[in-house]
Parts: sequence; C-alpha cells; structure tokens
Amino acid sequence: MPKRVLFYARHSSDDRLCACFDRQNYHAKRFIKENGWKLELTCRDEDIGGVVFTAQPGIHKLLEKVDHGSIDVVLCHTLDRLCSSFTVAARLLHDLKAKGIELWAADPAVCGSRPRT
Repeated sequence: MPKRVLFYARHSSDDRLCACFDRQNYHAKRFIKENGWKLELTCRDEDIGGVVFTAQPGIHKLLEKVDHGSIDVVLCHTLDRLCSSFTVAARLLHDLKAKGIELWAADPAVCGSRPRT
C-alpha cells in the first residue's frame, strides 16, 4: 500500500527565493511519483509574515489531517517553507514523530534517502 502524502506549500512573496507554488508543486509531484506514494491533499498558504502558525488555513488543515491520522507523510519543499520558527518546527516534528508521520523535503538540493524526522 503506497504512503498517503499531504503536500504543504507556502508561497514566498520574494521571487529570488525560488519558492513559488508552481516550483514547489513540480518538485513535490515528481518526488511523490519517484517514491510510489499517493498524493492525498495539497495545502498551501501565502507567506504573509508574522501570522500565528496555526492561524494559516493550510497549516490548520495539515494539523487536522495529522490529528485524524489520515496521512503517512507530510511533504514540503524545504523545512523553512513549512515553518520559519525553530520552536514551532521542533514542536511540529515532535508531534509528527509521536503519531508515526514522516516529514520529507522534496527540494532536489536537500533530498536524501532518509525522512526528516
């Protein structure tokens, strides 16, 4: 049975970061296909700065899916596209690990053979 994937993207307003949604989505779909996984849901947010992490609609949906155990993998382009705060990232990684959910990055520059948990 293929792993069920939730892909999360956060669009950057700074085009120099190469973090537009289309680029993130391209690499994610390629990564999912290469691993034989199944994309269950794509969640996305705009990079709007100092908004509380859980107040963003895409993150809210991601956390809902994590709580319901309906996914096996959270995939993002890079960890900073998922969350920009180290404290928030550490808490999210802890919560994912506790529920047996893997975190992977699809950026070809950081992809490896091991999950990011």
